[in-house]
Amino acid sequence: KEVSRRYRKRFKVISFSGGKDSSVTAILVKKAIGRIPLFFSDTTLEFPETYRFIEEFAKKYGFELIKDESGKFYRSSRDFFELCSQLGPPSITYRWCCTVFKSYPVNEFYKKLNRNVLAFDGIRKYESLRREKYNKISRIKKIPRQVAAYPIFFWKEADVWFYILCNKIYYNPLYEYGHTRIGCWVCPNASPFNCFMRKRTHPELWAKFEKVLY
Repeated sequence: KEVSRRYRKRFKVISFSGGKDSSVTAILVKKAIGRIPLFFSDTTLEFPETYRFIEEFAKKYGFELIKDESGKFYRSSRDFFELCSQLGPPSITYRWCCTVFKSYPVNEFYKKLNRNVLAFDGIRKYESLRREKYNKISRIKKIPRQVAAYPIFFWKEADVWFYILCNKIYYNPLYEYGHTRIGCWVCPNASPFNCFMRKRTHPELWAKFEKVLY
């Protein structure tokens, strides 16, 4: 509420990935300041279950989903596999994919909106050493029009799951399969366990990427 008042002149969105953290953030923001739209940056590399979940979550809780004039989520016009042939597959030290497929769609929407934006995001400091250094309210160089606020910044993973289960919040079914992280199925930041799960639950997708890696 405090952040919303401080940036009251900005257009407000909830950055929604389809994972557990953004689901909890959406519910908390709705309770605090009412319904504001969900923005999903379509990397074109999400699991099929995630695309279905995002539509179902928005419908269930009455959120507007931001889409372009053609009724699709904002996405890059570039093809991931074509870029892999030119740049090589993304890696932990060379994550060109985030700029092209995550930041670009956000900036395209903000450019079309022509307003500065306050985005509520489900980032938590315990997710990684890099995120531990974030501030609870941040500006991101790659997205100059945006101020990002992280309502669950100090929550641990157990806190998120307790909140989901106690409040019976609808969550992505991929967690039921055994995935611990939801996101691009080609993500180089995935742990060995998550790589194993991707191969096990979506062998056809993994086989496509495995060819690129070879």
